Amino acid sequence: MEFSGLRVALKTKVEPMYLLFGTDMFLVNKSVELISEALGAPEIIRLDESAGVDQIKAATGSISMFNEKTLVVVQGVTDKLLKEFGTYNLSNPNCALVLISSSEKAPAAKINATPVGCNPLGVSVLVQLIVRQGKESGVEITADGATLIAKYCKNDYAIINNELKKILAFYDGGRVCVKEVEALITKYEEHIIFDLSNAILKKDLVKADEIYQIIKQTSDDYAIFGMLQSTFRRLYFALTAKGAQEEVGKTLGVNPYAILYARRDGKHLAGGIAELYGLAIDLEYQIKSGKIGIESATTLLMMEACK
Repeated sequence: MEFSGLRVALKTKVEPMYLLFGTDMFLVNKSVELISEALGAPEIIRLDESAGVDQIKAATGSISMFNEKTLVVVQGVTDKLLKEFGTYNLSNPNCALVLISSSEKAPAAKINATPVGCNPLGVSVLVQLIVRQGKESGVEITADGATLIAKYCKNDYAIINNELKKILAFYDGGRVCVKEVEALITKYEEHIIFDLSNAILKKDLVKADEIYQIIKQTSDDYAIFGMLQSTFRRLYFALTAKGAQEEVGKTLGVNPYAILYARRDGKHLAGGIAELYGLAIDLEYQIKSGKIGIESATTLLMMEACK
């Protein structure tokens, strides 16, 4: 089972033992949280990698004085420990055991535990998860809206989860489309830079300056200039290189789709992109030599690009 299926499975039954594996610690911790909620806020006993089989079995057999349910969480279990468990059956009906492995893949050892994969989620899975979580909270999130949420949150479920809480509270019982996502969700730095670059390339200086003033409140001017220069660099090579998008993307260290979009959206710049990229390089030299300030250089770059 993957993490995306855990929430639904827990509505039907809480298994006596779970084995969590994968590299996304947010998903691991979220899985423990979901299992705990399904048990009804049990007493939680946490053990680390130093715990042995006997200690873990003793914890699952203990009776809480304050809560009839117990959840035993063991962090950092090894293949050796799992082998020692063998066919161990948890007989305490009021307890659940969660074993957490740091392995990217499901451990080879065979034990009576339900495996839950906690590796980073793909875009399609994230979109389905966002739509489902909205539905469970009485909010209809469209596929386009969910896709935009994932995009703005860098396909990081930890960030998505925080933004979803805000969206679900604000649009309680409503419908969330692209417009609603645009109005409420926090855009992270690279997406604001994308909006800034897009305004510049459309020669909309008023919009570009508006976005620039917003991003300046939270971002360093050197970072802004550097990311703009990187955008122009990618456009320059995307529009002048003759190779396939996969090849150019690999050379620049970006997703091939970035080259596809650059060639599609920047084709009107084919005649002037070399001059624009050259200006960015020249301004970078002037900044480093102290001939111009970083804010003035950024403003000049935007004004020249918008001519």
